[in-house]
Amino acid sequence: MKQYLIGFDIGTLSSKSVLTDLDGNIISKFQSEHAIEVKHAGWQEESMEMWWNEFKAAIQQFLSIEEVTAESITAIGVTGLIPAMCPVTENGSVVRNAMLHTDVRAEEELLEINEKLPVQITHGHMLPKILWVKKHELENYQKISKVMVPHGFIAYKLTGKETIDYDAASMIGGVFDERRVQYMEVNYIMKLENFVGMMTGHFDNKDQFDKMQEEGKTYPYAEHINTICNDKINNLPEDFKDIFVVEE
Repeated sequence: MKQYLIGFDIGTLSSKSVLTDLDGNIISKFQSEHAIEVKHAGWQEESMEMWWNEFKAAIQQFLSIEEVTAESITAIGVTGLIPAMCPVTENGSVVRNAMLHTDVRAEEELLEINEKLPVQITHGHMLPKILWVKKHELENYQKISKVMVPHGFIAYKLTGKETIDYDAASMIGGVFDERRVQYMEVNYIMKLENFVGMMTGHFDNKDQFDKMQEEGKTYPYAEHINTICNDKINNLPEDFKDIFVVEE
């Protein structure tokens, strides 16, 4: 049985795919154009489910070729625009649209992070966007279990496994040393305390609630309090360095 390879790329304005044989000869091509969603100035989003549907459409096209079967596909390679912030629930369901690397709404969060972390980051990193969702979309934030990148999301849909490559890890923000190609361990406690400082406190969705009220829409008001609770836990080792946080 002849074997085939599939490549799939999520681009900013379209998804493209190619089917080849093992010698690199092109058997079939696929392309699906899509648009960036710009709800407000500085916002740039795309639908993760749209990407997945485009991937499935490419596969359906390739499997419609008479000699191509699912069993004849040897491997699938996926690439995509990074570092779009793709939040999912514990079971992998999409929480909200992906926020693209060109989305610059998290100005306040970026300034806050760069005042606290020893490594300076930019709007292109994912961490400011995660904090923006926490401050402005609390209900969505509470649903998030994992944050992926576009090609990682497609890989997860295919395999059920969470993965991230070195390039994408370097764009999370302040956690990966791209020169050494490893996660940072230097000044661990300082970074941990700074990070916890950003993630603890009192949060609510008042801005979103007020906006919905003005539009005549029904929307629940929510308050969220994150506090350190190490002092409430018995029998922790004396040299225990990590931090427990409770969400209420």
